[in-house]
Amino acid sequence: MAFTKSAELYDPATNSFSPTGKLSSVRAEHKSVLLPNGKVMLIGGALTTSPFKRTDVYDPGSGSFTLGSEMLHGRDHHAVALLDDGRVLAAGGCQCSGSSLPAEAYDPTSDTWSSVGPIPGQDEIENVAAAPMPGGKALVAGGWNFGVKNQVSVFGAALASASPMQNGRSGHTATALPDGSVLVVGGQTSQAVAQTSSERFRLTAKGASCTTSGDCSTGFCVDGVCCDAACVAPCQVCTAAKGASADGTCTPLPAQTSCAASICNQISYYPGGACDGAGKCVSGADQSCVPFVCDANGCKTSCDTDADCANGLGCAAGACKVKEGQTCGIDSDCGGGHCDHGICCANPPCGAVDGGAQPTCTLASDCPSGWVCAIGKCYPPSSSSDGGTAASGGGSSDGCGCRAGRIAPTSLAQALATLAAFACLRRRRARGNTERKVRGSGHLQIPA
Repeated sequence: MAFTKSAELYDPATNSFSPTGKLSSVRAEHKSVLLPNGKVMLIGGALTTSPFKRTDVYDPGSGSFTLGSEMLHGRDHHAVALLDDGRVLAAGGCQCSGSSLPAEAYDPTSDTWSSVGPIPGQDEIENVAAAPMPGGKALVAGGWNFGVKNQVSVFGAALASASPMQNGRSGHTATALPDGSVLVVGGQTSQAVAQTSSERFRLTAKGASCTTSGDCSTGFCVDGVCCDAACVAPCQVCTAAKGASADGTCTPLPAQTSCAASICNQISYYPGGACDGAGKCVSGADQSCVPFVCDANGCKTSCDTDADCANGLGCAAGACKVKEGQTCGIDSDCGGGHCDHGICCANPPCGAVDGGAQPTCTLASDCPSGWVCAIGKCYPPSSSSDGGTAASGGGSSDGCGCRAGRIAPTSLAQALATLAAFACLRRRRARGNTERKVRGSGHLQIPA
């Protein structure tokens, strides 16, 4: 197969062709489009397996070609369309590299190409057809990508999916009609059989029913109708049934319309949100309900039972307080009004160290957190800095190495030391009694 740079010009007056300028290089499978300035742009194509990025622009006045602005991607078997705003869309095709091939648009004002994103659902698709539509839009339909496709996309700011064709087509044509619709004709089926059927696609008007935004002339399908704006839920609607001024007209809902449900999470409450009247949903901040819990209406402010209180607190005269026997900081923490040595009780002393009634226990787990269980009583942790047993009164050292006097056990070690002190005192008293008996008999005997 021979490739050529040549071009010919058709004259309808004589119904004949004549040679004209030559391309910058030989090529095939390129596309062409008539620019608003009367020149013709030839786009892409290939020589063998390497699609071109280059474009050539033909000037009918001089009958010559000059190099134009290069595309971002080389492509062949693609489609082009002149948009009514003067830009040129190039979509689909093959760049034969296995990578994604997005569509791109040429802006004659800046003489540059820019990416407009991929055809939805297709990294690369060949033998598509394209045609311009009103409002700077274009239809891109069908094509082949490991099978013939019936998909349709509409280009606006980007490519958006539209309702599919009734038949898959590859190598077909798409032609813009004066009423703004597009006629799609022929092409091959998946079995490589040529078709004689045709289809007609037209954009749906504002307020009419739709299934995708690509179907709408407005570019937005909201609440099942073509809407004049993106109309973001939940505080904007586009149908009269939902509160819009008319079908297809995006309308903000009135202020204070609920737009987010409230949530109760036992001890915290999210009050939900309300529309601000300008189309935005304004949400409240989370609220901590401690010492109470919440319900569907918000945080409780009084209690009737313990179930109305958070974190194991108890209900006392409508207020949530620390229960009897649990740890506390000050009297007002407690339902009974008394916090004695870090323990709530109705009748203090309930946590006394010296002489007072100690909470009874069998195991350390029976005592308040951090306390110890010794001799069947709960004792708070030591607050002394020397770590030893603190004598609360004077006394003298004896041979046992202990001190007489009142001892305040504040830890397990101190409690054991107390036991040792008591044993020592008992031995000392017993020895004193023995000595007195020996002296009374006239013999001095020191017990071993």
